[in-house]
Amino acid sequence: MKRNASSRIAPGELHLVVDRLCQRLQPYRRMVESALDPLFPVRTSLDRAVRHALFANAKRVRASLALIACEAAGGTARDALPIAVAFELLHTASLIHDDIMDGALVRRGRPCVHRAFGTSLAITAGDALIFEAYGVLQKSFGGDRQVAQVIEIFTSCAAKTCRGQALDLDYPNHPPSLHRYLRMIRAKTGSMMEAPVECAALLAGAKPSWRGGFREYGRCLGIAFQITDDATDYLGDEVSAGKSLGNDLLNGAGSPLLIFTHHACSAEQRETLATAIRRARAAHATDSAATLVATMQEHGAIEWTQRLCARYADRARRALQGIGTDPARTELAAIASIIGQWKIARPQLTKGASDEARRAVVH
Repeated sequence: MKRNASSRIAPGELHLVVDRLCQRLQPYRRMVESALDPLFPVRTSLDRAVRHALFANAKRVRASLALIACEAAGGTARDALPIAVAFELLHTASLIHDDIMDGALVRRGRPCVHRAFGTSLAITAGDALIFEAYGVLQKSFGGDRQVAQVIEIFTSCAAKTCRGQALDLDYPNHPPSLHRYLRMIRAKTGSMMEAPVECAALLAGAKPSWRGGFREYGRCLGIAFQITDDATDYLGDEVSAGKSLGNDLLNGAGSPLLIFTHHACSAEQRETLATAIRRARAAHATDSAATLVATMQEHGAIEWTQRLCARYADRARRALQGIGTDPARTELAAIASIIGQWKIARPQLTKGASDEARRAVVH
């Protein structure tokens, strides 16, 4: 498949990461969308609802990675198309699954799960139960060994994603922690890029050492991707991002920007920061975001987050050393560069970003 040859991608503006990524993946995106198109013919209201989500200018990153990884491992993109489609469907389902409609109160004489534990966790628990059942069926009735392995990886990925979502829901109940944040996104996003890449390598007949390298590439790329996405929620613009921004602030989601700023602030500044966040959440307004970004700049959190993202993108590229074949391997490295090497107006580190703060945020 025709592609750009070089993996040396100059850093781009943060708000252009999605555009650059989509442009790079365009041939693979077309393949995936052609395969998705027949699955839900427009005959019922259900079809219309599904297609509204499925064909909403999606990036198809996970699906495209499966196709490229299969080429890099010695197969063809078409070999991995069913895997790419499966992961695209799984990812889309995860995006629309938070729509609960019936509002029931009691089941089997007890409060419904969403009444006892909250709607979001109930959705995640439902996912986990479904895929756990799927895993049981696979272990009991697995057929061809290669197909069984693919199903096992797919199922494990879905289960990890559920656990990552549960960690995300629980994140606001704990002090800001980089360790907790990375653990969460490793499960929630890292697994959803690790699994399609590993499945593709498996289908291509890659030897175990290569599969391990592809798996590491996907995991580290997923972490870098989520760090970039979380930075965009504070630093990007809605037109370029193609989605509403500021939700992380309102929902108390983890962010390296806030984690570093929290540890770099003085006790007095930390209380001011916490007060601004509480007010924004109570009013359900993102007007405080500009003030928060200014505080992040003051303490060097943006530059630190850029380096954290670049570190995982570099790990992804290094994981490709000694495995795979060009030009697909070069393409995978280029994708890591786009995701991990972004910039904004570069604030300088200040005295607020002390060595003590750096050590605290890492630990």
